Amino acid sequence: METNVPLNRWFNLITFKRTLDKYENRWEVGYTGFTDSDNDFIIPFEISYGQSRAKTDRVRERGYSSIDTYALGSGFNGLIKIIPGVYVDIGLNIPLGIEVLRNLEDKKSNNFLVGVVASQGVKIIPWKEFGIVIGAGIFQQLQISKVYKRNFGFELELGINF
Repeated sequence: METNVPLNRWFNLITFKRTLDKYENRWEVGYTGFTDSDNDFIIPFEISYGQSRAKTDRVRERGYSSIDTYALGSGFNGLIKIIPGVYVDIGLNIPLGIEVLRNLEDKKSNNFLVGVVASQGVKIIPWKEFGIVIGAGIFQQLQISKVYKRNFGFELELGINF
């Protein structure tokens, strides 16, 4: 006897994230995909690309005129359902990329960048065919960098689901 079990609906999120912290101005664009389920804990697929520029006061202290980073990120982001459409978002991501440094004599050098970013926050994802996604949270970051090894701050996220 054959039984047909309907597949849960797949949700796609495209989001834009800005961070507010002490050391850099950063933005990130990401894709998240997951299936609709009755479970209280969902583990979505996630990939992102981000860029940042170190703030000038910290850069000059370390002997550079500018520092830009470019990174791809992927990792674990768990969504804990509070009520349908509202989630606690807990993540652990590994960004891989490059740090482009310019010293005070305008000589350019590159540094391989790898890190670990933990984040906690709240995300609103409407359970509709199309909707606006809103998120806010805090993050903690450890990384291999010529300028700063640790960072923490706030992140704001806006996007769409379809």
